[in-house]
Amino acid sequence: MNTNEQTGTIWKCAEYYQSKEHKQMQAEHAIRMEKKMLVERLNKSMGTQTEALPKPSYKDLTKQPFLARITAQLEKNDHDNYCSDDDCEYTKTVIKTNIIVPEKYVGQPVGKIMDIKCYKWANHLPVPEVTVNGSGYCKFHKPKRGVGQHKYRYTIKKVEIVENKKYVKNYHYEAKTVTVGQMMKALSVLPPDAKLVMTEEGFYSQSDFAEVMLPEPYMVKECDDRCNNYGLPPGTKVYRIGHSSQRY
Repeated sequence: MNTNEQTGTIWKCAEYYQSKEHKQMQAEHAIRMEKKMLVERLNKSMGTQTEALPKPSYKDLTKQPFLARITAQLEKNDHDNYCSDDDCEYTKTVIKTNIIVPEKYVGQPVGKIMDIKCYKWANHLPVPEVTVNGSGYCKFHKPKRGVGQHKYRYTIKKVEIVENKKYVKNYHYEAKTVTVGQMMKALSVLPPDAKLVMTEEGFYSQSDFAEVMLPEPYMVKECDDRCNNYGLPPGTKVYRIGHSSQRY
């Protein structure tokens, strides 16, 4: 191969490594490796985590009037560097986080959830970084009923339904609705003689309470572009259970 041929080969290689095709292959490989690493770390959880659910954004959380607050304990037996450099350290950390209330618990009253074992709450918690490819030459101590070398465990201490103090009501673009199933589930935990009210507030409000009624059919009317029909197409049949009028 002469000098010109060598130069041409070098240029072709350089062009390929700068090409979109190669960059896409690199990106896809990185995603595959990240997923592989995640699976290997989840396998170190002693069965307490089976998947890593995406963390809701701050914007998504502000749309929720209620949140589920998880309090958990994270036990980890691991180290930061290579096995040949560090020994494992056994740590216990309290983890708290707020998530969007899972569908199974929508309508649950504010307060502590009792049947927390019926749902995999730990899947909403961050997956800790633990050693997955270490040599295993590091020293470690496993307490009785504790976690072993390069492993971790989540223990859910409590889960509460709490009011979201940063909830932002969207009056102009989205109607707040609940399904009959959600309402029935919420009402089923209340005593039969409990009284239901609808509150109201505003400059022109004459009372703390709005009108409450038994469900009655209501057809969604046409609205201007600014309202965008509140997410409900014109002609949609809904049932109203209350009404608030704040006229001057």
